[in-house]
Amino acid sequence: RALLGASVHPHTVARSRDMPNHQQAEQAVESLFDGAFVAPLHGLLTFDRRTSTSNAACDTIIRSPGRLGLQLEYSDRTACWLADVAAFPADFTFVYAFLAGEVLSSADHPVGRLVNSFQALMSRHFAGGPADQSADRAYVHAQRAARCMKIACARLSAIIGDFLPPLQMEPAPHYVRQAVEAVLFDKCGETVKALLSRSFGAEDSACNEKMFRLQALQPQHLEALGVPRRLWLRGGDDAGEGLPYEGAIDVMQSLPSFASPMQKLQLFSDACAEVAECALRHHRRNSPSRCEPSPAAKRPSMRRSRRRSNSPDKSSLRPVPSWLSALDSGAAEAAAGAAADAAVRASRGMPQAPSWQNILDPEQTAAKERRRAERDAELGADELIPLMAYVLVRAKLPNLMSELNYVREFFVDEAALLGQHGYALATFEAAMVLLCSDELEADNTRKGRHAPLQLRPCPVEAYPVDAIAAAVAPRKQLQSLVLMTQARVIECTISEEDGSAVQSSHRQSMLQVQAVPDDADAASQRAERQAQMLEEAHHLTSQVQLAAEELERTKRRVQQLSELKAFPPRVKYVPSARSQLYLRQMMSKITCSW
Repeated sequence: RALLGASVHPHTVARSRDMPNHQQAEQAVESLFDGAFVAPLHGLLTFDRRTSTSNAACDTIIRSPGRLGLQLEYSDRTACWLADVAAFPADFTFVYAFLAGEVLSSADHPVGRLVNSFQALMSRHFAGGPADQSADRAYVHAQRAARCMKIACARLSAIIGDFLPPLQMEPAPHYVRQAVEAVLFDKCGETVKALLSRSFGAEDSACNEKMFRLQALQPQHLEALGVPRRLWLRGGDDAGEGLPYEGAIDVMQSLPSFASPMQKLQLFSDACAEVAECALRHHRRNSPSRCEPSPAAKRPSMRRSRRRSNSPDKSSLRPVPSWLSALDSGAAEAAAGAAADAAVRASRGMPQAPSWQNILDPEQTAAKERRRAERDAELGADELIPLMAYVLVRAKLPNLMSELNYVREFFVDEAALLGQHGYALATFEAAMVLLCSDELEADNTRKGRHAPLQLRPCPVEAYPVDAIAAAVAPRKQLQSLVLMTQARVIECTISEEDGSAVQSSHRQSMLQVQAVPDDADAASQRAERQAQMLEEAHHLTSQVQLAAEELERTKRRVQQLSELKAFPPRVKYVPSARSQLYLRQMMSKITCSW
């Protein structure tokens, strides 16, 4: 405040010493912007004409407490730029480059000096710290720094709007916020990232080690996590051309080069869209017809028919077949000749020529191929989250937990999280949860090219059957049930087709009964025991059948959940049970429209 010309009362200083640390930092930021550009020392906040390379008047900002208010004086360069902005307010590059390069980052500009003062204040309050500072204490400091950064972004954006009035017209305020966030986080990023590194150092180390073990990860290893074969992007023209989803990997590798959380989250959203684009390009390249017209479409008669079909036809009212209505006589003749040629080829065992449907309407065939490629490239939430985890692993980004919390804690525009950016953040968090969980096992990546990663057994809710003491472990072909009785354990194998049970232990018990001495008492005991065991075996068989029916009902319920569809921007998602669990855990503060 002394640098900015504002007087500080001794009692104010005493009260600030008694304040908590977080209140001191926030109060210091507010005081910095309240005392900016005041009249007594406004000369410090203007261009120095002796060091300026321009001979024209320099930018000056003076704020007076009286009726004069804010007094502005523009240089020739700024005045010309303002005239261009008034004519083209929607040019993002023009607005962003001038603000970030010549206003916010310039040490000779009054706004640039205010930014440098804020950087010094953040370093004074949050840089350094004891080496043995706990992770919880460092996280508290990071939250304080996040509040200070949000205050500074809001106040500085308002100052620029007052200093450059043409930037108050939409969409220029959005460009101003992006430029302010980029410059402030570029200057203060090292300070706040040091706090996050101390807070999430252990998580970063574990995540880095896990990613190093998963460097051989491929999309086919994620089959058990919901990634179907059509999204492996193997074979065809892509064979030997690099990693699958290499475009999304290249996009994610530039994540550390961006400073602001908004830019990082937008980059992750672009990577999600690039995953869908990679799948679409793959299926379009490897489609049977490659979405090209049939060679027969290049015949002169067909070209004439397409040109003539654009003009109204006087004979269109005649009753002709629907498939022949858009053709002239030459096209119909070509179709008849093609049909006769196909019959001759079939009788002689020769390869078939293109069908008459392709000859008559090649554009329709190409449209079908495009629709098939788009359908094969559709992504659901179960596919997108494991694929983004694969992209993060292959991008080899260090300290991803700190990056995620940097975006989550320091994101300035909370309203933007209600749309596409909020869904991107939830997907980022879900991918990190999957990446750090035990569902991805590094040992399984070495089992083979198409060997799916095995999941650790998940606890399954017990079925309401008294005879079942163990949980049902879901598998693809067989379901194993362990049934406990009074004196033994009977293992039954249930097939998915008929649900039949193998009563091996019952036959073993019958052999044991036959070894009893053959006297009257033993015979009666044997008959009674045999009847009891037979009744018990029938009871166990019925219990096994009940468990199998319950298992089928559970499968149908999971199938119903997987059929729920939603369509967020740019990518189609189909949330299922696992993805809903991830998103429900991560999106407690985000309102996302499905």
